[in-house]
Amino acid sequence: MWLLAKSGSRNTMWMLHLNVLVSLSFYTIIYYKLFIKPIHKKITIAVAIITLFIMLYFNRSLDEYPSVSNTTLSVQMILLSLIYFYQLLNPLKFIDIEKQSLFWINAGVLIYYSVNIFLFMIFTQIPVDDRHNYYIINSITNIIANILFSVGLFCKPQKTT
Repeated sequence: MWLLAKSGSRNTMWMLHLNVLVSLSFYTIIYYKLFIKPIHKKITIAVAIITLFIMLYFNRSLDEYPSVSNTTLSVQMILLSLIYFYQLLNPLKFIDIEKQSLFWINAGVLIYYSVNIFLFMIFTQIPVDDRHNYYIINSITNIIANILFSVGLFCKPQKTT
């Protein structure tokens, strides 16, 4: 988006719409593969289809901020991350949860989307001149989420016995 804006493009909102669609696909596939129980896999697919329908139905224009799309994606991500935490916290055997890389990655997803859902909901209602002040919330939670993702990537895989 930054490169498009520097090249003279007047509106880069279509890139945000594309980002939301890619995020929906990416996270749906990841959580589908992470879940063990078939019911959780079915919930993942059902919620993704509902989210996609809402995204397609309520988007007025690709030139406007995707407030509804981001909000519905946030609801989906919060739901899936909570289901995954439930799966992690109820194993058949004892595991050190803080040593699991996916615990940290899932925590980053949950924090990012649960904080930003409110920003995504009201973003189009904020006056244009003040939007950069409010979008700092997104930047800070993005930094926190990326730190948690990094912790997850640096976790050593646990040996199973």
